[in-house]
Amino acid sequence: MLRVTDNELSFARDIWLVVHRDVKSAGPVRAAMNFPVKVMKRDAAFNGGTAGN
Repeated sequence: MLRVTDNELSFARDIWLVVHRDVKSAGPVRAAMNFPVKVMKRDAAFNGGTAGN
């Protein structure tokens, strides 16, 4: 086995989030939509190896 560290990970794939227009402004739905965006901006594996804010 070979251990892969976070520094070696790279994520190169389009991610689509589809939400019905009638519920996209509801608080819980908006929170669920914002969470993956925050994680991907923060995590170097998702943003080309550089940690964001």
